Amino acid sequence: MPVAAVACLAAALSIALPAGPVQVLVHLATALGAIVAVVVGTRRNRPPRPATWYLIGSGMASWVAGNAVLAFAGPGATARAVGTLLCAGLYPLVLLGLLNAVLGTRGRSSRSGLLDTTIRTTAVAVVMWVLVAEPAIAGGTGTGPDLAWTLGRALGNLLIFGGLLRLGTTAGGKGTALHAIASVYLVAIIWPAAAAAVTGDPPLPTLVALDPRWLPGFVIVGLVALHPSMRLLTTPQLRAGRFISRPDVASLVLAMLTVPALVAWELAAARRPDVIVVATLATVLTGLVAARMATMARQINRQATRDDLTGLPNRRAMLSAAETRLADTDTRQALLLLDLDRFKEVNDALGHQAGDALLVQVARRLESRLRSGDLLARLGGDEFGVLLRHADRAEAEAVAHDLVVQLLEPFRVDELKIHTDVSVGVALYPDHGEDFSDLLRRADAAVYLAKQDGPVYVHGDPRQDERGDHSSVAEEFRAALDTGQLVLHYQPKVNLTTGITVGVEALVRWQHPTRGLLYPDAFLRQVEEAGLMRALTEEVLSTALDQAATWSVAGRRIAVAVNLPASILVDVDLPAQISVMLAERRLPASALELEITEESLMSDRARARTILSALRDYGVRIAVDDFGTGYSSLAYLRDLPIDELKLDRSFVMPMSDDPRAVALVSSVISLAHSIGLLLVAEGVENGHAYRTLTRVGCDQAQGYYLARPLPADRLEVWLAEREQGAEVPHQVTTS
Repeated sequence: MPVAAVACLAAALSIALPAGPVQVLVHLATALGAIVAVVVGTRRNRPPRPATWYLIGSGMASWVAGNAVLAFAGPGATARAVGTLLCAGLYPLVLLGLLNAVLGTRGRSSRSGLLDTTIRTTAVAVVMWVLVAEPAIAGGTGTGPDLAWTLGRALGNLLIFGGLLRLGTTAGGKGTALHAIASVYLVAIIWPAAAAAVTGDPPLPTLVALDPRWLPGFVIVGLVALHPSMRLLTTPQLRAGRFISRPDVASLVLAMLTVPALVAWELAAARRPDVIVVATLATVLTGLVAARMATMARQINRQATRDDLTGLPNRRAMLSAAETRLADTDTRQALLLLDLDRFKEVNDALGHQAGDALLVQVARRLESRLRSGDLLARLGGDEFGVLLRHADRAEAEAVAHDLVVQLLEPFRVDELKIHTDVSVGVALYPDHGEDFSDLLRRADAAVYLAKQDGPVYVHGDPRQDERGDHSSVAEEFRAALDTGQLVLHYQPKVNLTTGITVGVEALVRWQHPTRGLLYPDAFLRQVEEAGLMRALTEEVLSTALDQAATWSVAGRRIAVAVNLPASILVDVDLPAQISVMLAERRLPASALELEITEESLMSDRARARTILSALRDYGVRIAVDDFGTGYSSLAYLRDLPIDELKLDRSFVMPMSDDPRAVALVSSVISLAHSIGLLLVAEGVENGHAYRTLTRVGCDQAQGYYLARPLPADRLEVWLAEREQGAEVPHQVTTS
């Protein structure tokens, strides 16, 4: 910000100062500062194609050198020729820079993007011909170097405008900004000529030393180069195609209206238009618009059946093709459903741009391994479908395993190696369904089991019979919410210094009528997919607070911790809702603690801070669950309102036989204490871990060595036994 303020002040000062040596020095110093900023920003930010920025900087330097010659060398013809030549060097150098960027960023959308750019640039060419070229040819500068400079500068400006537009259609992440810059540039080059044409004033001099119009542009380029986002200007786009938008349609309409509007204005102003040139440009423009409209028609058809990112058929296209293929009941076929594992981690850690790049590479790799008659589609998110023709169970499994192996090889995204796994569910036709919907449902159920038991799973294996079809779990869960089948078990947290039970963690269980007591791993994924996570969270909160109120009436002041999923953490109404729930039960806010994972904190950090701050201000404690297994940056510990860290069991369990594990846990405890946080150790399963944690200064512990998660009535028995003299933990063996 200080650099931007100084640069803008210098530019404003240069424009405001009266003509003289001081203005010249300020002008040249500001422009040179912008050039230095381009060089420094390029070296610091390391964009994918640094030559783009160095060429643009060189063009700026050529312009500054030309201005310096014109300002200091006097009015002689030689000095004027040298200064003009140096100023003219801006155009080829900047154009080469833009060309270098476009060549490095153009994607599969180059045809439609090129048409859009050419149409808009041709429309502007008509405007520049009428407002700049015709007056220059008809005016007093109709011959000689001045006319060449005027027309050459107009052409250079036109090409730079077109280059900015073209880069805006190919650059990933900054296309809108580039189009905005192109629009500002257009105003800068058209406005003086337009104003002169409207007012009837004589044309501007052909070359002005220290032209104030360009200095703000230099400053903008320098500031952009210093910002880290400049890398996106030369980062390739990942979209498979540009699709129809309102600006696209508006640009076509405006382009078609440009020629008649200008001709009408010239006739009204008693000016004679150059019919041959205008007619030629109008014909070219009409042909380009017609070609773009034809491209739009093809894109509309493609958009309905193609995935925007990867270019693969989408879910709708696969459904349509499957209906035709499955009409052949004599041909055995197979549907493979592929779901990437840990894809969310890539998005969270590297951003959605990296996630999109990974999906595109996965699509290309899958395409390379399939036969010509097989159909590959992206069904949504990180899910792909493959419909194999002439494939029995053995061949379907072989293809599935081959695809798994192919995706084991690391992917390279932004010079990083990314490893990902895939789970594949297989459903066979006609064995597992008579239509595509049945196959998709069965393959989806098989994917769920593949994520638990192995990379490939075929519908109908014995393991699926044991667990049930997960597609029906969501419906059963709705009934469970209505009939009170959900129960909570509570696992105590003990103060390691005093041995006193300071709280409990509420853990949900499903008392299924036929499958018995189910743990969260058996149903949480389906609950999330069915959009029932909010209902589940509300049920858990309500039940946990009811139990806390019961304990409070009985004289037990025990805080209850409830896990909060990421999908609920973004709800801005959550603090008010919890406040009402506590007030209805006459409980203090300290009776409730919310546990949140590192990943959920990072999904929308700004909103998480707002919501957690409101909860914290009210008095609800916030804990980070499974600390150490999620997000790699620790900055959120400083930025977010957190009271407690719960160290994941993977750090605690190795302490029995690994001194390094003890040292690591001790370091985490010191970190927590240094920023005023409590440290709770999870997974304490033996006396050695308990004593070691006490020795290294851990605050609290929970785990099987103390007690398993227990129903409320059995927890009360445990608490009573402990209060009767058990100041040391004892293991509870009940399940």
